[in-house]
Amino acid sequence: PEPEPEPAQDFVKVLNEVWGELETDEDERVGGAGLQPVMMRSGLPTDVLGTIWSTVDTENVGTMNYVQVGYILGLLSQAQRGEELDISVLGPTTIPPALS
Repeated sequence: PEPEPEPAQDFVKVLNEVWGELETDEDERVGGAGLQPVMMRSGLPTDVLGTIWSTVDTENVGTMNYVQVGYILGLLSQAQRGEELDISVLGPTTIPPALS
C-alpha cells in the first residue's frame, strides 16, 4: 500500500499525476467513467463520491476539465479528513487526498 501523503506534498503535483492517468476527450475533459476509478481509490463511500461529483459538476455536464478535477481531488481530501465539503477554500496549498 502507498504511504499516506505528507501534508507538504504538493497538491498540484498530485493533480498533474492524476490528470496524466486520465483519458480526455477532444475538449480536454474527462467523464465520470474515466474519473470513477480515481475517486474509488480514495476509499470513500459511493454516496460521498456522488456528492463530491455533483458539487463540482454544477451544470450537470457529465465531464470535468483540469481545474474541476483539482476540485474533485480537494473535496476528496476534505472528506477523508472528516471536514465539511467547502469548494471555496480549495487551492494549490490544499492537502492532497490519499489515493490507494
